[in-house]
Amino acid sequence: MSRRFSTKCLLMAAAVFCLPTLFVTDTSFAQDESPGNRVLIGFKGETGRQVAQERRNIVSSYGGEVHHSFHIIPVVSARLPDQALAKLKEHPQVAYIEDDGIVHVLEQSIPSGINRIDAPTAWATSRGEGVHVAVLDTGIDYDHEDLDDNIGGGVYFVGSDNDGSTDPFLWNDIHSHGTHCAGIVAAEDNTIGVVGVAPDARLHAVKVFDDNGIGVRSDIIQGIEWCIDNNMDVASMSFGDIDPSASEEEACEAAYSAGVLLVAGAGNEYGGAVINPAAYDSVIAVSATDASDVIAGFSSIGPQVELAAPGRGVMSTVPDDKYDTKTGTSMSCPHVSGVAALVMATGVTGNTYVRSRLALTALDLGDPGRDIYYGFGRVDAAAAVEGEFDLSGWVFMPPDAPDFGYSYNEADLLYFYSWDFVQSFNTATGVWSIHMPVGWIYVDWPFYYESDPGILRFALPPEIGIGVYHNSTGQWEVLPQIIPW
Repeated sequence: MSRRFSTKCLLMAAAVFCLPTLFVTDTSFAQDESPGNRVLIGFKGETGRQVAQERRNIVSSYGGEVHHSFHIIPVVSARLPDQALAKLKEHPQVAYIEDDGIVHVLEQSIPSGINRIDAPTAWATSRGEGVHVAVLDTGIDYDHEDLDDNIGGGVYFVGSDNDGSTDPFLWNDIHSHGTHCAGIVAAEDNTIGVVGVAPDARLHAVKVFDDNGIGVRSDIIQGIEWCIDNNMDVASMSFGDIDPSASEEEACEAAYSAGVLLVAGAGNEYGGAVINPAAYDSVIAVSATDASDVIAGFSSIGPQVELAAPGRGVMSTVPDDKYDTKTGTSMSCPHVSGVAALVMATGVTGNTYVRSRLALTALDLGDPGRDIYYGFGRVDAAAAVEGEFDLSGWVFMPPDAPDFGYSYNEADLLYFYSWDFVQSFNTATGVWSIHMPVGWIYVDWPFYYESDPGILRFALPPEIGIGVYHNSTGQWEVLPQIIPW
């Protein structure tokens, strides 16, 4: 039996990465002279358009100047003076109030990063056609000669004026950050300039940062809400906050639940923690590697890192039909977004399936298995679109038969686990054998555990994962559980 399975039948229940990246540096609208504080008010209860209007009315009744009442999460963006905020906090339906922080951007040849992840090989199988990728950023240069045919439109969410406008003049990119990220995803294969990871994918500019690279959380959440409402397949988010935001995390969870695959840069502080939104469980966190597949000296690291991708000296599109290099996990993020588009265009549906495919086919770097530098490894476009990888050592627990599982090893022995025994099938000889599980595999659902010389593996319910206890170090590690079908 081949030791390679197709990921079309695999689901990973995740328990769960530019120098240009975005950071919260203030908690008020310094450039806005309106009175009061800009905040995000989280409510208790359900979501929806009708209740969103009701919550808008509640905030208005306290003297609030409402910017937006979200329907994907129970949150209202508004401005209120301190005295009104103090009263609103006492409202029985209010769960929390947090600052709506200001966020800043920090600064046809085939680019080296595209070659590094083996995208040209993948193009024989997939070029990303029909997949819609939203770039939440400073906009996209809508008439760039290397992007214009791939741009499916855009939307403007910067401040309150012209909120939600689809006028290209408004969502056009002056800053350059968004255009650079868009080119990495899907610059055209048109004999000029550069080519992107998924040269036939459809780009959508979601402008949530102004021409100086400044934005606020509420605008970002509006952009995420737009992705849900407009059925985006991938949301590429090359920005991040140092401080957590309950509202932003809720929005990401809502988008992921709605089927949007979320990808973000881990941040640019080597040894520092992964920033948000990359740190959220619903988001693929991408660290940056250099031309030698070594973690870049500027990249943030941590247990949330899921994948790595090229991020140093990346050539891509910038406004006015020009090209330039940029460095950072902002550049790593769209590499992964592009590979996700390639995978989706092969017919793999479901953001969790695609997420699993990217992880399982990544080129393992650093310590074996997942680590804090590279996650599961550097994304590999060719392997991802082919969907073949070595599953030796994994244990599969079918959801319709939770007291039964199977795995296989390097000798092509397929093992079937039940409550009382282990049965193996030797695919080379066609011989079945029955083994007692004592000392090896124990099934007591929702737990099973197996003993190796140095470790004990506990398989928990699918939504949690596999907890690995290393006897030699006394340390625990959590791995994702894979479930077929």
